[in-house]
This record gives sequence, C-alpha cells and structure tokens, in this order.
Amino acid sequence: MIAATVAGCGGAEPESDRKQVVAAFYPLAFAAEQIAGDAVEVTNLTPPGVEPHDLEISAGDVHTLREADLVLYLGGGFQPAVERAVIGRPSAVDLLDTRPEVDPERVGLAGFSAGASIALVAAADPRIAADVDHVVSFGGYYDALDTFGAIATHHIEYNGIDEEWTPRRHAEKIMALQLINAVDDAGDRELLYQLFVERKPKTEAELATLGPVARNSYEFLANRDPSVVRDLIDRLPRDEVAKLDYLSPRTSIEDVKADLFIIHDRADPFIPYTESRRLEDAIGRREGAHFDEIRLFEHVEPKLTQRPEIIALDSARLLFRLYQLLLRWD
Repeated sequence: MIAATVAGCGGAEPESDRKQVVAAFYPLAFAAEQIAGDAVEVTNLTPPGVEPHDLEISAGDVHTLREADLVLYLGGGFQPAVERAVIGRPSAVDLLDTRPEVDPERVGLAGFSAGASIALVAAADPRIAADVDHVVSFGGYYDALDTFGAIATHHIEYNGIDEEWTPRRHAEKIMALQLINAVDDAGDRELLYQLFVERKPKTEAELATLGPVARNSYEFLANRDPSVVRDLIDRLPRDEVAKLDYLSPRTSIEDVKADLFIIHDRADPFIPYTESRRLEDAIGRREGAHFDEIRLFEHVEPKLTQRPEIIALDSARLLFRLYQLLLRWD
C-alpha cells in the first residue's frame, strides 16, 4: 500500500520556497522528483545499500518526517519505523475531504511515467480504493522487473512481438541506480556506478573483486539476452525483487476499483509500450477501462514535429478522453 501524508496547519516556516518531500526509499523519491521537478526538495530516507525493510530511523529522521510537507511511504508493515513516525499526520485523501471545493465522490489520481504505475498501485490501497473515482496513467509500466529486462537487453518480447528497442540513456541510468543501491558493499556499489552510470570500462581483474550480490546485479545489467532475464531476476536480492514487485501494478491491479484511463506512446523510448498492453490484458474487458496508444508524445512529452494527420488524430483522441473526464465532473 502506497501512502501519502501531508502537513497539517501550524508547522514551522520553511527555509526555502520549495516544498519539502520525504520519500521512504529510492523509487518513491525518483517519482516525486520526476513529477514535481524543481518545485520540491526531495529527501530519500533509505541510504544506498540499506534494505528498506531494515531501515531504522534516527531522531533527526523523525523530525524530518514530521516537518515535511509531504511524506511518501509504503504501508502494510513494509517499513514499520516510518509508519510509526507519521502517526497523526493526515493522509492526502483525508485532506481533500476537508476542502470545500472538492467533491469527495470525484477524487481521482493521475500519474506520468513511473508515477503512472505508482498511481495505480496507490489506487489499490484498501484504505482509499473505494474513494478513488478514476486513475489517469500515462506512460507507466505494468511490471517493473520486466521493464528493467527490456531496458537491459534493448529488446521487447510480447505476445508474438519480438523486436529490437533502443531505450534512452536516462532509463538505463534509473535502472542501474535502482539495482546498484541494493548492493550492500560500498566498494562494489562504486565500481558498478562507474561502469553502468558513468560508463567507465572496467578490467576483468576489477570485476573479479565483486561480491556475490554485486556480481548478480552486474550480470543483470550487462545482459543482452532476453531468454535469460527471468533466471537473472531470480538471482537478484530477494528484498529488492519484493520491493519492485510491490511497486508494480501487476501485483495489485485486481484491487483497483476506479475507472481507468491508460495512455502510452507507441514508440516510447523510456518504458516499452507493451507494458500498457500487458496491463490491458490483465484487466480484460472491464467496464470503465480505456486504453489508447498514441504517437503525439515522446514518452510523456508532446512531440509536435509529427505529421499533421497524426497530430490531428491523436489530439482528437486525447480531447475525447478529456471530455469523458469532464463529464464526470459536470
């Protein structure tokens, strides 16, 4: 269960104009940075090499959590120390219920890129599932580890589709950082960082110094063979696999009660378009679920250099979806 709490009234005055967001661990911190950009200052509570399950927070961390404008964390006992520290803070949904301009029957979630997937997982939280009217998911993944496999191998496989795919360098860096941060040895982390993030070549002698956990992460990141991705996933740290599964709509989409608006760039170079197709397959012919593949965007950024007929067609499709949303608010 992904939870968000917000600051109540009467907190200390911020030292900067940017909102203070505290994320319990890296994927949530990354999502906050991508969605809010320079408008927020994001603090990641979990240091590199520390498993989120094992996080112990200090008195200073507790203070940071209580003073933050927004806290993002996983509930359900995933990080008990964080859950204890935020007791008494109102949730985002609770706050919306108090706003006179908000109709509590029409509260929805929207997410873009990795945030799209997190919005879907959040909408499955049993504490709020019945209160979420709709979710707009733009360019998200269905299974984080399958997405990492496609990024690592530069290859997409799905239901008869077998094609080469060139992900953006940014996607490769995010995947690498996620797996590198799960390595407990600082020296191993630094070596993997130089190799996969900074792209500094390493000798066989240097690679031979990697410990077992780092070696398994190395083999996954260096792999280009789609047929062995599943075997390599099985060798990754179990806590890391469990965390990424937890953050994947694959494990919770059946619990989402909201209407769904799923949109994906057909040529997405960050997250394969097939991830939204897998989501559509999982949902089936469910009433209130809408899926669109478009070419007007590159991932989640408008691409107005497209041919006029594509701009016209995809603009009409998006306007129709917007019209459907506006009808809900009428």
